[in-house]
Amino acid sequence: MAFLLLFSYVVLCGVFPLYEFQRDVCRPTIDSEKQDDDESSSIKDSKSTNNITIPYGFQKRNQPAILEYILLIWVTTLFCEEMRQLCSLEARTTRCVIVKYFKDFWNELDVLAIILFYVGFILRYLPATECFCAARIIWSIDLSIWYIRSLEIFAAFQRLGPKLVMIHEMINDLKHYMVLLIVFIFGFGVSSHSLIYGTKEFTWHLPREILHLSFWQIFGEIDILSKFESKQTKKTFSFS
Repeated sequence: MAFLLLFSYVVLCGVFPLYEFQRDVCRPTIDSEKQDDDESSSIKDSKSTNNITIPYGFQKRNQPAILEYILLIWVTTLFCEEMRQLCSLEARTTRCVIVKYFKDFWNELDVLAIILFYVGFILRYLPATECFCAARIIWSIDLSIWYIRSLEIFAAFQRLGPKLVMIHEMINDLKHYMVLLIVFIFGFGVSSHSLIYGTKEFTWHLPREILHLSFWQIFGEIDILSKFESKQTKKTFSFS
């Protein structure tokens, strides 16, 4: 629990860049909208360009905080513990040892969480804005995995332990349902997207648009129909 609190504090309040930002490309959405509103209002009022102050989370630091080094040492000790568990397993071959180790779901989460932490820590030192943004994203995902990993603590409780087993079995059954759901989602999404928007140039955002179009309509979000109708009314007014 102390590890999660420390990691949460570092992700929320202790991650700063080690170099100057030329442009703020990975600021939070709320801050970006607020800053855009401030910029537009200042342009309307004074009609002059002002220097934009750097947000607190993007101010340069000469070196990482001490808590980051403590967190690095802590994760390194966890890595050593996982290596000890791997070496303590008994099997005829090394391959059998690795397979036996990864049969445990919690070991898979441990390896994934440790790898993501080291990847984020390395990206944090690279002198590029995109690398710092990627490090923050990776550490945020890694923190979520560590929180899920902490569920093993509740397995020892008499009431919570069986419920974890039930959730695990339900997730296994849900995999087959999700495969069928994805087939129907993309089957409907591709057809409807092609009819509504016509032929478009392929980008990596196109699958996401198709997924959003069909997925959110399952929950009753049909704003796309109102947008489509508004476009049609604009066309009729333009022709008239």
